[in-house]
Amino acid sequence: MTRFRRCLSAVCLLLLCALPARAELWVYPRVNLWKAREAVRALAADTLVPPPDSLFAEEPSPTAPYDTGALEPGLVDAALSRMNFIRALAGLNPVEADGALCDIAQHGATLMAALETITHAPERPVDMDEAFFSKGALAAANCNLAFFNWLSPSLAAESVDEFIMDDTDGNLAFLGHRRWLLSPNMGKIGFGLAADGEGCCYAALYVTDTSAPADYDLICWPPEGAMPAELMRAETPWSVSPNTAKYDMNLSEPRVTLEEFDSGARWVFDAPDSAPKDGSYFLIETSGFGDGPALIFRPNLAEEPLLEDGYEQNQIWTVTLSGLVSADGAPVEDIVYSVGIVSLTPIDPASVEIEPRALALAAGERLTVDATVYPRWADDLSYTLSTSDETVAVVENGMIVALSEGECVLRAETVNGRYDEIPVVVKEMQSLHR
Repeated sequence: MTRFRRCLSAVCLLLLCALPARAELWVYPRVNLWKAREAVRALAADTLVPPPDSLFAEEPSPTAPYDTGALEPGLVDAALSRMNFIRALAGLNPVEADGALCDIAQHGATLMAALETITHAPERPVDMDEAFFSKGALAAANCNLAFFNWLSPSLAAESVDEFIMDDTDGNLAFLGHRRWLLSPNMGKIGFGLAADGEGCCYAALYVTDTSAPADYDLICWPPEGAMPAELMRAETPWSVSPNTAKYDMNLSEPRVTLEEFDSGARWVFDAPDSAPKDGSYFLIETSGFGDGPALIFRPNLAEEPLLEDGYEQNQIWTVTLSGLVSADGAPVEDIVYSVGIVSLTPIDPASVEIEPRALALAAGERLTVDATVYPRWADDLSYTLSTSDETVAVVENGMIVALSEGECVLRAETVNGRYDEIPVVVKEMQSLHR
């Protein structure tokens, strides 16, 4: 649907093991975020399988005589596991790879490589037989399609990541790739990959299977609970797909409030736009991608200094959905859920800085001292305070307590030994009497 031409950030390849714990509205957000992060990382550590060393056991031929070739066995497993990890985060059933659907998808990828483009309505190359083309055209109509201008076994997982983010310009109004990926009725997938003569790669993921209908309430992305930062870019929209068997979207007047805990940033989406636009936007999209309509909304992170770097670990977001009406016509109470951004790989503190840069105190004086750990998306932002001479000053409960005249050094140290120091001068308290 969109020609993906830019490089991707390195991401972890994850497999499905069990659904990580999902949080309600977090009363103690930091503690719950840490727990959710460790659950997601444990899922990755327990099930991580490296991609194969190569793409093809037998190279496909995108020119006559056309041949789908054969993928390395681990390649389909890599795509499947990444997809099932994403579906697990969203609270959806896992899917399985189907041989017939993989064959269709491989015909589709080879057809795209022959045409050197991606399209859902391909024309038959004059030298391609009708049987080969029919399978390729079937794939084109039923697959998420992606184009990459490089070859790598990691593309199996990277193509799935691109489909779930779905944030290139042509996709912002629909999020069709994402909504098919998160279809609650899907039970089987097919995956195909082929390269053209220029070394560009074409991925096809069969996503329109409906063999496993499932009950659900809302499909949210990012989902409630822990959300890997690796699957979010600053331009990535949020989406909520209500089950139309439970909600009457014709009577509903949806309103979305999005808030971030630490920064205090807040966006209210209550007037749908006619089309996506730069920065913030809000759409109610009713096309039949996946299952049912979708509320699509995107905050403009550039408006907030603490968020301008994008989605990073330790952010905690709260989503409030208002104005929904149930299928029986009754107003629905506000739906509130929280999303904690986590990193799939540990991030150590790089530095810590005490503010102010020097202290002058009188004996007996107490002062709260603050230090900041960088980067703010490190795993552990805690630090300890200590003084070089406890006869001059000591630290108690985050406060420095001046004891007697003299000089010492106040030190802040992170869990991995990064530290900062400032000078402290203590003078005797001046007598109030002459």
